[in-house]
Amino acid sequence: MVRIGTEQEYIERVLSLPRPGEENYLAFYEHRLGAIFKNPRLLLLPMDDHLVHRGDGIFEILQCVQGRIYQLDAHLARMRRSSSSNVLAPAVWAMRQFSSTWLAALIPDRTVVMSG
Repeated sequence: MVRIGTEQEYIERVLSLPRPGEENYLAFYEHRLGAIFKNPRLLLLPMDDHLVHRGDGIFEILQCVQGRIYQLDAHLARMRRSSSSNVLAPAVWAMRQFSSTWLAALIPDRTVVMSG
C-alpha cells in the first residue's frame, strides 16, 4: 500500500531530486508569486497551466551585455504583439517592471529566458 506523505516531505524530496541541466538555469520568474527565484529545483509547472492545456505561451531569449539587456524594448514589443489576442497580455505588460539594470544585476552577461 502506498503511504500518504506530508507537504514538508514533498518539498524536501523535490528539492533533493537531481535536475539534469540545472546548472544552466540561473533564475526564473514565478508569476503566481511575483518574484524571481534562483533555485532551479523550484521551477515546477502547475497542473492547470495554460501552456500545457491550451498551448498558451510566449517566450523570448534575452542577452545581458555589460549590465544591460540588449534590445529590451524590441523584445517587449514582440511579446506584446504575440500576446495581443490571448490571456497573456497582462503578464507581458508587467514585464517592463524588470528593468534592464535590475535583471542584469541579477544575472550579469548571461542569456535569460523570459516567458509570459
